[in-house]
Amino acid sequence: GSLLLIAYNNEWTKMYASTYDMKTGVQGEQVELLGSLPMYNIYQGTNTDFLLTDSQGVYTYNIGDTEITKLMDFVNSDLETSYLRNIAIIDDRQFVATYSDLVNWEPHVAVFTRVEPEDVPDKEVLVLGAYYLDSEVRKHVIDFNKTNTNYRITVKDYSSYNTMDDYMAGYTQLNNDIIAGKMPDILMANNNVPVANYIAKGLLADVGKLIENDEELSQETFLQNVFDAYSVNGVLYRVVPTFSVNTIIGKTSVLGERTGWNMEEFMQLMSEQPEGTSSFGDITRSSFFYQIMQYCGTDFVDLSTGKCKFDSQEFINMLEFAKTLPEEIEYGEDYDWTQYESQYRNNKTLLMSLYIYSIRDLNYSIYGQFGEDVSFVGFPNENKDGSVVNTSMSFTLSAASANLDGAWEFVRYYLTDEYQDNIQWQLPVNKEAFEKIAQEATQKPYYLDENGNKVEYEETVYLNGESVPLPPMSQEQVDRIVEFVESVDKVSYYNEDIQNIIDEEAASFFADHKTAADVASIIQKRVELYVSENQ
Repeated sequence: GSLLLIAYNNEWTKMYASTYDMKTGVQGEQVELLGSLPMYNIYQGTNTDFLLTDSQGVYTYNIGDTEITKLMDFVNSDLETSYLRNIAIIDDRQFVATYSDLVNWEPHVAVFTRVEPEDVPDKEVLVLGAYYLDSEVRKHVIDFNKTNTNYRITVKDYSSYNTMDDYMAGYTQLNNDIIAGKMPDILMANNNVPVANYIAKGLLADVGKLIENDEELSQETFLQNVFDAYSVNGVLYRVVPTFSVNTIIGKTSVLGERTGWNMEEFMQLMSEQPEGTSSFGDITRSSFFYQIMQYCGTDFVDLSTGKCKFDSQEFINMLEFAKTLPEEIEYGEDYDWTQYESQYRNNKTLLMSLYIYSIRDLNYSIYGQFGEDVSFVGFPNENKDGSVVNTSMSFTLSAASANLDGAWEFVRYYLTDEYQDNIQWQLPVNKEAFEKIAQEATQKPYYLDENGNKVEYEETVYLNGESVPLPPMSQEQVDRIVEFVESVDKVSYYNEDIQNIIDEEAASFFADHKTAADVASIIQKRVELYVSENQ
């Protein structure tokens, strides 16, 4: 006759449970639940108060417990799924649930039976640390565990430590584990993982040497510029399977054949343009600073030494230019979206930030948005190298791992032809696979019909109410793009805390309370302090 109510506080940072008597309408006392509970899907329990699920597994929880209890880990159970639903407990050893697999997303219903640790085949166990595990890596872990006779991968997903009021708790736990000597054998790195700190402390294995000693991979040719971008003092510490490039482009007829420029050259070009010409289009001061960090972060912050250069004339020039930009942009009812679509073709906007994850798709920018050949100039910076490499996935290996051979056996797959020849949505680091993709941009796109026959079609872009055809790129254009992509050897860098420091201090310059040089000096001191405290 009672309901169990679950409610959040007004700030959505805490969760409470209480009873509600349906006959009397009386609500019982609210009891605060575990801080991490909102991160899970919550179901009614059988022999516990709650059953919980997330993308990693199934858990139980009783009101008043200080932690949740894992009932099942999908990866450790070799189950290719990222969720279970309709869970019903049978007894202490079994439950039934429905799920969809990660390959064809076909629905299944199954009974799951607990296997005691002593009944599991004896293998060397490796820990893969991650901050959310995507379906592709999850599938590889499961395939590896099913087929490898010597090693088994277990996954520690640090996102499970997050709470509603601390979304960085997982990174804190990762660093605590490393300090305690419990570094994962394999670590998936992202922008929030302080890889540079781990390298400085000698915690990571030399991946370049592992490739060199690999009988198969040592015979392959990889894009050296990508490996150089992710190397520190000439040593590659990451397995980087895929990459993309961020750059700034504009019409060659306006920019010339230049392949880079500094802020003075950029501002000189803008001063020569007709009144009303925009540089980067609808860009605010804050988004301009975001681009500075993305393209030039490593110019101003040396991650290996901790030295900063925010008091340089180059950054002062950037502050001066940022002051000419709006604080925010309002798109009212009178905004001319037709003008927006043709801004690059009619030279109202000269530059566009470009994310290169496919060679063929550059056609939409070249023939579509600009309507003619473009130059890859990058973001203006002192060294005239304002284009950067990104990756959506990389792995580091613990130098102290007792099973480094097993860890390498797992991650090397991402550099093999089997993986490199089937990459989508980013570019492969294998040179032959990359150049094959590039060459396809000179041909018409196609699909296979129900009989397996190749059917070509014409690409189009929609501009100002018209469908504009896009011819395949010429060999000369593709060669220029390949040459450019293979020249970018600087990695993208972004740090939200540093971005906030810049935004905070620049405000006093925009309000005419301080000079650009004064603000640059303050930013320099604050960022230096931040970097030294976080090394």
